Amino acid sequence: MIRLLFLAIKSGFRAALLLMGIMCLCSHAVFAQEKHLSQSPVWLSLLHSDGATSAISDPSFILSGKRFSPSQELSETLKFLYSGDASHVCRFPARYVWLKSQLDLPDLDLSLCRDLQEFVEKAPNQQMSLVFASESLAQPASMMGHAFLKLSGQTSDGTEVSHAITFFTEAEGYNLPKLFLESTVLGKQGFFALSPFDEELNRYLKKEQRKVWFYDLKLDAAMRQLIQYHLQELKQTKLVYFFQSYNCATLLRHVLALSGNLPTSPHIWVSPKDVVQDVSQAGLVQSVSVDSPSGWLVRVLSDQMAPESSEEIAQKIKQGRIEALQFALNNDQDYLRFSLAQAYASYLQAEYPDTPFITQTLNQLAALQQYPDKQLQTSVALNPANSPPDSQLSFSTVGEGTHHRHRIALLPASHWLMDNNGAYTQETELQLMGLTAYIDQNQRVGLDRLTLYKMQSYTPYNPMVGGVSSKFLVQWGGNPFQAPNAPKGWVLSSAVGRTYQVSKDVDLFSFAGLGYGANKSTDNLPLTVEIGAIVREVSNMKTVVSYERRHDFFNQPLVKEQLQVDQSKYVTRDFTLFARMRQSLSGPIQFKEWELGFKQLF
Repeated sequence: MIRLLFLAIKSGFRAALLLMGIMCLCSHAVFAQEKHLSQSPVWLSLLHSDGATSAISDPSFILSGKRFSPSQELSETLKFLYSGDASHVCRFPARYVWLKSQLDLPDLDLSLCRDLQEFVEKAPNQQMSLVFASESLAQPASMMGHAFLKLSGQTSDGTEVSHAITFFTEAEGYNLPKLFLESTVLGKQGFFALSPFDEELNRYLKKEQRKVWFYDLKLDAAMRQLIQYHLQELKQTKLVYFFQSYNCATLLRHVLALSGNLPTSPHIWVSPKDVVQDVSQAGLVQSVSVDSPSGWLVRVLSDQMAPESSEEIAQKIKQGRIEALQFALNNDQDYLRFSLAQAYASYLQAEYPDTPFITQTLNQLAALQQYPDKQLQTSVALNPANSPPDSQLSFSTVGEGTHHRHRIALLPASHWLMDNNGAYTQETELQLMGLTAYIDQNQRVGLDRLTLYKMQSYTPYNPMVGGVSSKFLVQWGGNPFQAPNAPKGWVLSSAVGRTYQVSKDVDLFSFAGLGYGANKSTDNLPLTVEIGAIVREVSNMKTVVSYERRHDFFNQPLVKEQLQVDQSKYVTRDFTLFARMRQSLSGPIQFKEWELGFKQLF
C-alpha cells in the first residue's frame, strides 16, 4: 500500500514537472516571438536561412520540415530541447547556447555530449582565422579560390594545435555534362571535414602552388564558442553541395554571420572572395598575413635579376653545388640571389618530393643563415579583400554597318579578361553562367549568348618553373568566327599556348586550339591559331589585341582571319568603360563590328 502511494506521488510529481515545463516552454515561446528572435540575423545564420527557406534540407537539422519558417523552427527547437530527452541538447548545442542567452531557459547539461566535448578538446578555439587559398596557375578552374576556417589553441595538456575546417564536394571523372548537372541542378554530396591545418596548408601552398591568405578574426570567447558549437551541429548534418548556391563560401558565410556583424548578403552568387571582403568590411579582421608558394616566388625574384644570374642559380641547384654559389653578407643583390636559390630548391622539392639531394640542398641553404635582418615583402595590392567585386552588369551598344542593337550582360560570378585583374597573379578570365540579352532596332528582345563556362589563363612562361596558358569554352551563341547576324548555336573549344611577359605591363601570347560549333544549318570543326598582346596602360587602362586564323575541317570557313581589339578604362574600382572592334580580314563573309559600353561591378 505504501509502495503504491509512493508511486502515485512520484507519478504526480513527474506530471507536475512536465506540466510546469510545458507552461514554461509556452511562455518562453511567446516571449521569443515578442522579442522577434526568429528574425535575428544570428538565428537565421544558425538555420542557414535567408528568412524564407533554408539551404539545408536534412530533417534532423530542420525540425519543422515542409512547414519551415524561422518562427516555426524556433518553436520546434524549444520543444525538441525540452522534450525530456537529455541527449537532444547534443544535437543543437549552438541553438541552445544562443537561445539561453536570449531567454531565461532551464540549464541543460552539455557535459553529457561526448562528441562535442571531444571536438572542443581536439580543436581548441582560442584563435579563429578565415583562410583564403588563391587561384592556382596550374589549375585554371580554381580561379575563384577556396575559403575555410582555421581553429588554433592549446589542448588541456598545453599542446599547441591548429585545425582546418572545410566544406567541399568531390569531382569524380571527366564527364563534364554529368558533373555540371549534378553540381548545379541535382546537388552533390557535401563533405564537412576537420583535418590538421599543416596538411591543408601543404596541399595548397606546395602541391597546388597557391597563395594562402590568413585573416585573424576579432571574436570574443562567447562568439568563438557559438561558432564551434555550430560546427558540431553541421558535422552531424547531411549537406548537399550546389556549386552556385551552397558551396564552401556560402556555408562559411552563414557560419561567420553568427557574429551578427555581417550585412545581409547582396551577392547573386557567393564566392570565397566575397566572404573575405564581407568579413573585412564588417570589421572582423584583426590582422592579415600571407604565405606565398615557391613557384610564385621564383617568378617574382627571377624577374628582378639578369637572366644569366637566375640561369646560373637554377643550374647549380640542379647539380647540388651550393658551394659554387657565393652569397655576400649584407648585400641586397646577393640576398635576392640567396632567396631565389631557396625558393627554387623548395619548388623542386614540391615537384620531386622523393629526390634526396634537393632536401639536402635546402638544409645546406638553411644552415647559411646569412641574412637575419632581411625579409621578403609580399605586395598587399594582391589582397583579395581589396580586389573588385565578383558580380557585374554591363550595358553596351553594338553596331555593324547600318545595323545596331543594345546588349545587357549579367555575370553572376568572377571576371572578364578585360577587367582589372591586379588582384590575380596573372591575366585571367572566368565566366560562370554568364547571360547576355539584346534589344534590336525593332525593339525585339532575345538571348544573345549563354556562357556556361569560359576560362582563359595567360600564365607567363618562366625558364625556371615553366608555365602553360590555356583556354576552354562552353557557350551558346557568340561563335567568335561567325558574322554578327549568323545563326546561333553551341560552341565548344579549347586551346593551349604560351604567354611571355616582355615587360611589367606587356604580355605577348600565342595559342593553338580545336573547337566544335553547331547550329541549325551547319557543323564546324575548326582549328585555330591566335597571337596577340595584353598591354596594361597608364591612367588605369588595358588593351588586348588578337589576331586569329581558322581552318575548318568540315566546311570552308566563312571567316578565315579576323582581328579584334578590346579597350577598358577603369573609372573607379567598381565602374568600367569598355570598347571593342572585331573585323574579318579574309573569307566569303566580310564584316566590321564595334561595341561601346559600361559595366558596374557589385
